[in-house]
Amino acid sequence: MTGGVGALLKGNKVEVFSGECMFINENEARVFNEHESPRYRFKNCIIATGSRPIELKAFPFGGRILSSTEALDLQELPKSLVVIGGGYIGAELGQMFSKFGTKVTILEGLDSILNGFDPDMTKLVAKNMQKTGVDIITNAKAESAEQTDKDVTVKYTINGESKEITADYLLVTVGRRPNTDGELGLDLINIEMTDRGLIKVDHQGRTNHPHIFAIGDIVPGPALAHKASYEGKVAAEAIAGLPSVVDYKVVPAVAFTDPECSSVGMTEAQAKEQGYKAKSAKFPFAGNGRALSLNSPDGFVKIVADEETGLVLGAHIAGIEASNLIAELGLAIEMGATLEDIALTIHAHPTLGEIVAEGAELVLGHPIHVMAPRK
Repeated sequence: MTGGVGALLKGNKVEVFSGECMFINENEARVFNEHESPRYRFKNCIIATGSRPIELKAFPFGGRILSSTEALDLQELPKSLVVIGGGYIGAELGQMFSKFGTKVTILEGLDSILNGFDPDMTKLVAKNMQKTGVDIITNAKAESAEQTDKDVTVKYTINGESKEITADYLLVTVGRRPNTDGELGLDLINIEMTDRGLIKVDHQGRTNHPHIFAIGDIVPGPALAHKASYEGKVAAEAIAGLPSVVDYKVVPAVAFTDPECSSVGMTEAQAKEQGYKAKSAKFPFAGNGRALSLNSPDGFVKIVADEETGLVLGAHIAGIEASNLIAELGLAIEMGATLEDIALTIHAHPTLGEIVAEGAELVLGHPIHVMAPRK
């Protein structure tokens, strides 16, 4: 994939120079590598340096203590693995290793994994994890680790009680840190930052220097690849003189677990907080012929809408291909569609997409393939 991007850059006559970059002043940067260090004077600049895994002092990366980067580059299949952090990265990688036969234990500081997703969705993921032998230990505070050339022992506490566990490797997934520190030189040109090390930008991605933009994990908002790509388009269009601005109303969130989890727009609680008379309903994958034929009946589509207008406000999907199904509901929110708009759209049969239409019909109160709720 990255090779393909390289070919596209070449085809669009983009010059690529590899090295470590730092700003010299507001209109000039220098790039260093082992062979040369050219200076580039620019009319406009987009900073897109991304992020890296957060490294905790008690768990420095190296040896048998891994970040997500090293975990994906392991040359052996661990017999056992401890994961600190049950967010989407820890859940995805932990479940992946478990399916390969690794004994996995997840230590999560909160009371559930995948914090931020609908609780009914996280319960499904946790249930499937437990089927493959994953131990999920919540409300656990990791304290320290000691490693040898063969294993690593992790000490943690639960309600003040000290415990420990030994495994082949320790994977630390407690979030990512923006790449705005080091020798980039943002302080030299007085780029305005937040106290979290993020670059402050406006609705077009402009920093406090109007000709310097920033996108992706280094600006406020969720650290998601599709958000970064979207922001890059807006910044490029702004440089080209177009009136483009960012609109984060429909940024989907996806966890590639089993089952997949996806979410877009508001939860029912968020909608009520914003003054809507919100309602929702869940249509089960078990009521869909395509899901049954794929032997994947676990999951549901939950659509949140305004009771008075039928306006679609949010959607939450757990189940096979949830990452693809969420796109239709994101479009519905973006264009201001109603439940009736979705229900009146003929979906091919038998497909998973029918679940979205049936979910809309269920919220409207006249579903076909499940019993309508009693009024």
